[in-house]
Amino acid sequence: MRSAFAKEELKNDPALAAKASAVYAKDGSYLLHVVDAATGRIWGKVIVDTGKGSFDISGVMATPDWVIIADATNRILLYSVKTNEVKFREFAKDAVVCVSCNALVVQRNPHELTLFDLTSLQKRADYKTASDLAFRPRFSTDGKRMLLVTDDQEAIFFDLPK
Repeated sequence: MRSAFAKEELKNDPALAAKASAVYAKDGSYLLHVVDAATGRIWGKVIVDTGKGSFDISGVMATPDWVIIADATNRILLYSVKTNEVKFREFAKDAVVCVSCNALVVQRNPHELTLFDLTSLQKRADYKTASDLAFRPRFSTDGKRMLLVTDDQEAIFFDLPK
């Protein structure tokens, strides 16, 4: 957080500065704005501590309450936008949040997924496919079903546990 922009943000936002004070290593950390792509409204700000650059961010996904960081060491980190805490850390290839089903889906290898409850972070279900997944899981708008598409173009629907 050495950039002039980040320094100015911390200077003008006492709540953000308080979050930053809890970060172990300021050098190499990132300040992320969590933004609604449709409106441009900022949902929140998250500070990602990379431990003085011990890992690089390879991907980010965000909702109003959560930020998923995929890092270059093949880990998934789930940050709370409200508290800036890492709530979940797991070695995995990819992850996605389903807001409507209050779940985190983690892909540990190309054909296995695990579904976690976002509130308790307890495992709800495991899913396996015969071949590798071609895309991230997709969810029905009511949060009751998950669609997986495999490399061999098989579409598989799963009813999600409550």
